[in-house]
Amino acid sequence: GQLDEVEVTTTARKNTEASVLSIQKNSVSLMDGLSLESIKKTGASDVAAAVQNVPGVSVQGGKYVYVRGLGDRYTKSILNGMEVPGLDPDRNTLQLDIFPSQILENVLVTKSATAEYPADFTGGVINIVTKDIPTRAEYSISVGAAYNSDFHFNNNYLSGDKSSTDFLGFDDGLRDNPISQSQEVPLPQQDGALVQNLTQRFNPRMAALKEQSFMNYNFALTAGDQFEVGDNRLGYLASISYRNETKYYDEYINGQIYRKDESDRSNFDLLADRTQNGELGNNSVLISGLAGLTYKTEKSKYQFNVLHIQNGESEAGIFRIDNYIISSNTIKKDNLTYVQRSITNGLLKGQHTFGSDNDWNLEWNLAPSLAKVDDKDFRSTPFRVSINPNTNEETYTIEPSESGDAARFFRSLEELDLAGKIDLDKEHTLFGFDAKTKIGGAYTYKKRDFDVIKYSLPILNFSSATFGGDPDQLLSPENIYDPNTGSGTYVRQDSNDSASYSSKINITAGYISEEFKLASWVNAALGVRYEKFDLIYTGERQDGSRLVDAKVLEKSDFFPSANLIFDLNEDANKKIRTSYSRTTARPSFKEASLAEIFDPISSTTFIGNINLQPTYVNNFDLR
Repeated sequence: GQLDEVEVTTTARKNTEASVLSIQKNSVSLMDGLSLESIKKTGASDVAAAVQNVPGVSVQGGKYVYVRGLGDRYTKSILNGMEVPGLDPDRNTLQLDIFPSQILENVLVTKSATAEYPADFTGGVINIVTKDIPTRAEYSISVGAAYNSDFHFNNNYLSGDKSSTDFLGFDDGLRDNPISQSQEVPLPQQDGALVQNLTQRFNPRMAALKEQSFMNYNFALTAGDQFEVGDNRLGYLASISYRNETKYYDEYINGQIYRKDESDRSNFDLLADRTQNGELGNNSVLISGLAGLTYKTEKSKYQFNVLHIQNGESEAGIFRIDNYIISSNTIKKDNLTYVQRSITNGLLKGQHTFGSDNDWNLEWNLAPSLAKVDDKDFRSTPFRVSINPNTNEETYTIEPSESGDAARFFRSLEELDLAGKIDLDKEHTLFGFDAKTKIGGAYTYKKRDFDVIKYSLPILNFSSATFGGDPDQLLSPENIYDPNTGSGTYVRQDSNDSASYSSKINITAGYISEEFKLASWVNAALGVRYEKFDLIYTGERQDGSRLVDAKVLEKSDFFPSANLIFDLNEDANKKIRTSYSRTTARPSFKEASLAEIFDPISSTTFIGNINLQPTYVNNFDLR
């Protein structure tokens, strides 16, 4: 009889340990990975907690990845193969604790450069791959809680005031700037009544309050399925997760400054110039949502994902600052902060196979992202501490010459990223073995606007501004400036134009590479990547000099790479991998700037350098 042709179509799972090992084995670059299956075995709730199991990878502060001991500048994180800003856009890596394990397919760590990867990494590229549609219906719910006896149900926990939506990761307007940006703030002698009115608009809370802390809790929901649509398949995935974490430190250290011993050059030990320690309460809320659709035909696959991550973080601290060398005094300072962060990322992706032998593969990606960071109403109240040598009793006074004025800060950062890339590969034969040629191009556009508004709260004509060391007395109704008496606390706008800036980055890239065999036991991958990098800056120095849309960096570079793999014993899977690559480390937006940004919490000032240049790194690897 006549046999009919039977065609079997299947889908390979990519989130298993075996699939990640297969990716590692077949990769021409040095690669390690972590599958969803592996993450579940560790019990980790997010990537940061799990990725430390990858060889050569460590995590700083529970968030940021170091690969091979190289820090943030030399490690790059990408999402689904595309660049995306993180919740801290001044870092090259994403905060891995913002990705709950429920939305992950796998995490791939590439440790040697190949031409298709961006050139601005040295230690490694971490590719966070979100879930594809499931092969069958999947629905899950998880709920968790954690208790730490030092952090939770602690009556000494510090906090500030709360808005009604803090539990959702954003402020409801309670911490908005009460003075519009168009409003000129006069001095008291110019318009005392208006100054009084503007000062009264501010929330009077300035002190860190003690209350009982709560424990950590979290939950997550996921759903996914796929359906037949004619001869094709349509799938969907949806996931939402929520995490609320509270921490309390009774011996928190931050903002330490050490100097060389100028009086004794033979002393190589650093001397403490300033120490800052005290108590700190921190509450962080993180919400993430992912929704995606995938449409598959016989030779094409289309994918559309939307990811939104929302984070609200409030801190309250009481610190004691001891100054020794440059000045000699002791300061008590209450700090209240709230940071509202969000990322919204879209991904539109297509994969196509064509040619008479299906030997051509085309993939294209478009990924717009919007990141926002709002530092809402940072409040800092410093008191000079005086100690009676006879009784050791402490008294507190506001002395601007010694400790500075109390202050309120509002900072906003908005960054828009548009990333696109296209990759084409062709399978063929070279030297009698299977080979693959890859070519592609990419374009990334980034635009960042950063703005700072600072208000000081000086005091006029008070004979003794002690307030018993209570920061809340500063803006109590009876202590606010009264134009009739000419005394009291008033608001003064002290915004520094050099702290605000606007920058744009354009990166145009193209590459070509060849993967082939020199012998049955020698695999090779040779490639070169071209990147044109432009940084355009608008900002102002403290001396008033200003740059407007100035191209402060313009670099065009070629980045070659070569990877060789020697199969010593194919059955035992013993290989020697060697590689060479040239990569770069580029200055961040604020580093290549005129900006001078004061941090009211650590009492330090960041100063940009408009003349910074990229670093170029030659990498050699043996494994």
